[in-house]
Amino acid sequence: MCLLSITITLLLSVSAQAQNASNPVQVTSNLMTPYSLYLSDYSDASQKKWNIQLLLKDFTKTDYQAKLRITIEGAGIRLRTRQGFSPGPIRLNPGIPYQVDATDLTQYLRIQNMEVSGINRNKLASTQKLPEGFYHFKIEVLDYNRNNRVSNIGTSIAWLVLNDPPLLNLPFQEKIRIQDPQQVQFQWTPRHTSSPNSAFETEYIFKLWEIWPEGRDANEVARTTRPLFERRIMTTSYFYGLNDAMLIPGRSYAWQVQAVNLNGRDLFKNQGKSEVRWFKYGDECLPITNLGAEALGTDRIRITWEGGWNHNRYVAQIREKGEEKWINYGTNIETKVVYDLQVNTEYQIRVLPSCGALEGTTENTLTLSTPEQDVQDLDCGAESDLPLIENREPIAELNAGDQITAAGFTVILTEVIKTGETYTGMGLIEVPLFNSARVEAVLNDIKVNTDKQLIGGNVESTLNPNGPFILDTDEVIEELSEEGTGEQTENADNSFEELPDTDIDIEGEIADVEYDEEEGTITVTDTEGNTTEIDPETADENQDGETVLEDEEGNVYVVDEDGELSGPYNPDGDVGEGENAQDSQNVQEELIREVLVFYKQQINAWIENYEKGPLDKVIIKQMSDFPDCLPDDVDELQDVLEKIKYYESNKDELISLIEENESIIDRFEFLVDKLNGEQPPYVEGLTDNEWSELLGMVCPYLLPEIDIEGLSEDLEFVAFESLPNSYQLKENRYNFTYTILDTLSLSYNKFEIFQLTEDDTVLVNNYSDLDTGKENSFIDTQDQDSIGWSGKDINGDYIKAGDYLVNIVASIDSSYSNGFQDSSEIRIFPFDMSITDDVEFEGFDSSDPAGCFRRAADMLENAGYETVAPNHEDIVQMTRNNEDDILEIQDNIVDGIHLINEYLDDDIPIMDGVDYRAGHPGNLDETTDHWLVIVGRTTTNNQTCYRYYDAQTAHETIGTSSENQLCEQDDYTLTDTYREGSVYERTYTVTMVRPSEEIND
Repeated sequence: MCLLSITITLLLSVSAQAQNASNPVQVTSNLMTPYSLYLSDYSDASQKKWNIQLLLKDFTKTDYQAKLRITIEGAGIRLRTRQGFSPGPIRLNPGIPYQVDATDLTQYLRIQNMEVSGINRNKLASTQKLPEGFYHFKIEVLDYNRNNRVSNIGTSIAWLVLNDPPLLNLPFQEKIRIQDPQQVQFQWTPRHTSSPNSAFETEYIFKLWEIWPEGRDANEVARTTRPLFERRIMTTSYFYGLNDAMLIPGRSYAWQVQAVNLNGRDLFKNQGKSEVRWFKYGDECLPITNLGAEALGTDRIRITWEGGWNHNRYVAQIREKGEEKWINYGTNIETKVVYDLQVNTEYQIRVLPSCGALEGTTENTLTLSTPEQDVQDLDCGAESDLPLIENREPIAELNAGDQITAAGFTVILTEVIKTGETYTGMGLIEVPLFNSARVEAVLNDIKVNTDKQLIGGNVESTLNPNGPFILDTDEVIEELSEEGTGEQTENADNSFEELPDTDIDIEGEIADVEYDEEEGTITVTDTEGNTTEIDPETADENQDGETVLEDEEGNVYVVDEDGELSGPYNPDGDVGEGENAQDSQNVQEELIREVLVFYKQQINAWIENYEKGPLDKVIIKQMSDFPDCLPDDVDELQDVLEKIKYYESNKDELISLIEENESIIDRFEFLVDKLNGEQPPYVEGLTDNEWSELLGMVCPYLLPEIDIEGLSEDLEFVAFESLPNSYQLKENRYNFTYTILDTLSLSYNKFEIFQLTEDDTVLVNNYSDLDTGKENSFIDTQDQDSIGWSGKDINGDYIKAGDYLVNIVASIDSSYSNGFQDSSEIRIFPFDMSITDDVEFEGFDSSDPAGCFRRAADMLENAGYETVAPNHEDIVQMTRNNEDDILEIQDNIVDGIHLINEYLDDDIPIMDGVDYRAGHPGNLDETTDHWLVIVGRTTTNNQTCYRYYDAQTAHETIGTSSENQLCEQDDYTLTDTYREGSVYERTYTVTMVRPSEEIND
């Protein structure tokens, strides 16, 4: 096989001769090789890239004053000497050649002295770099005073052909995330647009292969097998969606893009074929394994299973046998206890996994029956007869769902954290006296033997920490060792069959009662803040050793002779309404406790397994879910653990810090209010997003302090740490995260938004007095309902779609002369909308075959509008044919897009003209071939497209097809291939936009 590589470079140097005798000056222009893309090189005296010579042929003129007009155009751009620019005159004398030197050219080639179109002025000014392509370098001589041309046009031409194949961009990962519904964005960069032969005559063949069996070389698959999917398109991206061949999770796929010339010319290297890239489509979401279940009592079942490494959530399903409907129980761990079941009932059980957006399936269904109710004869007054616990060997591992015994009670573990040989967490105490009712409990540094018996620590009920369900082995074990039995006792000070008589009546409602051990006095504070000091010795009227206080609401507090406080109680001896008043505080503290336990568990697991291996899949998954907000340094994590330990004992301090943060307090209170009346663990009462949100609120207070005192060389200023590059107007706020570490007292700071235009940078909005610190979220003071910029300008109006610059400046003085700044460019897209229901379609009429304009006008009329006259001043000409019948971009092309958006924003259809062939049928602009009506707009993958109705056909389904989309290109042209692949295929390019006017009857 012979490989032929051809590179063609056509370099033309043209010296135009005078066209007629009326031109007294002759211009000769020559570009010197090698050519440069940098504009500044052509005015560099050392390089002599552009040789320009002027000759005055009119011998009747001496010391003739002239100036130049330079035009550089090609590859879609045009640079021309700005009208009115007048540097010092060039003086010519007859018969004496004048060599234009670098000093002359430098003035003319400065960007501020040129009209620029087709390229961003600011970018060109900063880089001085022209895009690759075909260029005309033209020189004209003008009379210095009258500005009329007095010479021929001296022209030099450079043309570069034979192009590289496309460069593949997306997807760039070896494994991509599965989304539901199926959606994969493929994108590539063309490398042929510098050639006038192929820039407008190229289409792409997109091919996709399945790599099977797994492990085959992607290039070999592309060479030897038929593609799974193939599509010819004109754009440089393809959105692979539901209508395309379905991809199989866990399988690998290869893809390639081939650029081909529509006329069959060989203008590309390697036949236009790109490299072959491959990716893996996520991971297969396999069913769970080892499904098991056991009855924990008459009304509950524990379900266990083994999940896959990529399972992130499970749904345990249960139903009575014979029923159709499954009852779902979501969980993130590989076990679930289901409560409130029927006694002696047969149930069917199964578990469905989730892998991100992908839902898994199930293979096994278990059947299990709850047992019959045992009738227990209980003697409330009998002493318990517990055997002596001789086994002191600690158990190797405890997990959520395990059962232990403590002082004769069964405790079901629901949350377990291991530290050495002891465990903390949560559990449920089964109380036989109340038909095996469950009581929420806290595990306090418990130690359990291999028989799953409590031998250390205590299990504490959350219903009343001083109440009857306190299983403390420090007391139990002492009694067991002496008497061979253990006895669970109630604290007589905190549970009463009948309340003692009231000693003191308190006016109002008691808010707090405190006992001062040193003074031996009781201080009572009511809800109005009034305090009353009481001497227990004189207040105890019945001399029973207890001081009983009762307020006007009937709440009773008891202080015993040792100063221990209990209550409030209602007159029946139960916990009274006073505790309900503290529900929110209790929820706050328990919620914070659960967050701290979560972070402690995550950090301990990370430290324990850091830089170790191999790890099992459960540990790998846990470490992959490690919170992003935490540091990944072991020493720093130890500092975080110290803070967690401190806050576990001082939850009120952490809650106070959160309440002082105005940006999160409202949301925190919302979550607390949502959980009022619920039972812990509260994480189960929150959605995944709400739990993540709560974790994010707490995390900053666990991190090491940021030192902002004094001067430091470690100044950090990082704006926009998580800045997307595009947004949609009115769709969502624009969230900016920035960091200003105030080690230099940068107390003067501001946030600015500028609109970028070809000619200028215009301030849109600005805000001052930003918060300093780490990872701040910008809050729009103009619209404070949520975090982020509202997308409005200084006047409160939504900005137009386009290119913008966001900028943060921080300084030590109000003049911002000593400061720092960070900027980033973004593109704002318009919001999606449609008015298809408001516009009635009018199609091709055989009696009026050239009536596309009239049909478009009829569609506008059906919606209550008419288009303006052809010479109306508000019409925007976006593109126009030049004298060679080549479509050229006009300077105001962006105004056409703004005009379309302006009408669509008000739900008004608008007519536009398009070009699709050489010549024209007689329209005023000598360009437009056809007329369309725009009826909607969508933005997908950072490209805005405009839906249109086309009267080219009488078939309404074709003329109104959702595939009729004029899409905005990088050069702001709007293009579409109409009825692609059919004999009616056309490539539309918008030429003009004609405003609509409401019809007044």
